Amino acid sequence: MKACVVDDDYTSRVLLRDFLDDDGWEVISFNHPENSSEENSSMLVDELRDVTTKLLIMDVRFGRDADGLWLGLSTVRQLAENAELRSDQIVVFVSQFGKDLTNFRDVEEILKVLGIKNHWMDKPVDYTFLNQYLSDSLKTVIR
Repeated sequence: MKACVVDDDYTSRVLLRDFLDDDGWEVISFNHPENSSEENSSMLVDELRDVTTKLLIMDVRFGRDADGLWLGLSTVRQLAENAELRSDQIVVFVSQFGKDLTNFRDVEEILKVLGIKNHWMDKPVDYTFLNQYLSDSLKTVIR
């Protein structure tokens, strides 16, 4: 299975990539939602269209979009609205700045309507919890 990790912080990205890689995931990492992958020339949307991609870990803060929404949340909202996320995928949001409840709830509601499992995690990531969350979540999204 594939996972996409999107985080502008190099250390966070590498730690997540290594953790997932050790757990058997094929990890494609991005330093920005709009950039090409560090590992190949593919784009995030292309990777998410791949049926073997089951996980998106998205940092929230990359600056704000034109509507004032954090770009990580905005990107996921746009992906969901454009049907580029599937109900067999899991979205995990991460941020070291805490949860912006208003913006997160808007995006969370869209994902819920589409049946896309999602969760918020503060940084530093609790890898024991992440492992358990992914294990439990995969049982419900992969049939």
